[in-house]
Amino acid sequence: MFRGIAYCLVLLSVTLAPAQAGLFDSSEPKKPATVSNETIAQIQTAFDDQRYLDAGKILDQALLASGGDPRLTYWAGELNLVRGRYQDALTNFTRIKAEPGVRAQALEGEGVALSALGRSQEAMASLLAAVAADPNAWRAWNALGSEHDRRHDWANAEAAYAHALSSSGNAAIVLNNRGFSRLSQMKPDLAITDFVAALQKKPDLTPARNNLRLAMSMQGEYDRAIKGAAANDWTTQLYVDGTAVGTPQALSSSSSGTLVTPANGQVVFPAYTPATGAAPLTMTFNFSNTTQFGDNFGVTAVQQDGFTTGKLTGISIDSTGVVQARFTNGRSVNLGQVALANFANPQGLQQLGSASWAQTNASGAAVAGVAGNSGFGTIQSGSVEESNVDTTAALVDMIVAQRDFQANAQMIQTNDQITQTIINIRQ
Repeated sequence: MFRGIAYCLVLLSVTLAPAQAGLFDSSEPKKPATVSNETIAQIQTAFDDQRYLDAGKILDQALLASGGDPRLTYWAGELNLVRGRYQDALTNFTRIKAEPGVRAQALEGEGVALSALGRSQEAMASLLAAVAADPNAWRAWNALGSEHDRRHDWANAEAAYAHALSSSGNAAIVLNNRGFSRLSQMKPDLAITDFVAALQKKPDLTPARNNLRLAMSMQGEYDRAIKGAAANDWTTQLYVDGTAVGTPQALSSSSSGTLVTPANGQVVFPAYTPATGAAPLTMTFNFSNTTQFGDNFGVTAVQQDGFTTGKLTGISIDSTGVVQARFTNGRSVNLGQVALANFANPQGLQQLGSASWAQTNASGAAVAGVAGNSGFGTIQSGSVEESNVDTTAALVDMIVAQRDFQANAQMIQTNDQITQTIINIRQ
């Protein structure tokens, strides 16, 4: 009995000792309050390269390792903005906007999120607070310019974009946004200058490329005319993807508005060699039907005679069996047509299987044709053929099978009873 008591005392001492001495503390180690600048730089680089999935992975790992670095909360908000989770982004930015190190960035993000949620007044207040906290916060100035654009406050929008360009070193995204603002003000010349500058900074900036095409369309197809020094004199310049082709060509009109130069109305630009490796393109523009009137410039119609590259989006088959492919550039191309065959006596066909038939003397020769003509039916694309099972025969077969099963089961039951009776007799 004494040995048992001693054993209990030893156990008690071992149990209490770790708590007193802290030798076997099983609590989790404290996480560092911040992460390294290198980790933040990796996240920012992934965002700048639009590798948002990689940025999210780095951010998740950093959040697991950190005890609550506000810079990570900021980037979590940026990731939510990219994913369209504006309310979650607003929560992230609002949580850290009092932190000194990220105050301007958080206010900027808060303003963008509020703007996306349609809360314009609050967005403007947050963005103004952001530029007040950091006058060089060019992203906030850029967002502020976009907010002024929505209100058609063009003067303040121009001022905001000027601040953004000065602080960012003429960032491509700011040039694109200012160009779109000027396009909204019906200033396509100034807009084209901004879009070209943006593409020179960042050639893969797709919004700037698309906006440039729109601006050039507003300016008259893909060439733009510039007023010459003398009355009734103009110059026209051809641009392809923002790059000038050749030198400006002269145009002049008489006092009645009739085109004088060139005499035949033909303006020939030098050959342009695309960067894609295609053959050189020589373009000639016919201005013979051009007249000059004393009115504001306006585009009355745009006619496109070519298509950009497109990807296949789907294939459809119409009621006549024409197989048509659809592409992202708006084109539809007929690939072929489903051929049909008819017989004078379809009942005379020889059945080869569940859905296969062969021609016989009784059926007559096959007559080829297309759907919707000469007695041929139409084709229903995407439809499923109705069942050709004889439901009455199938039901009778099922009943017979059920009766056979019942009879077999009864035989097994009777056999079991006979066996049990024999066993009982032997006992």
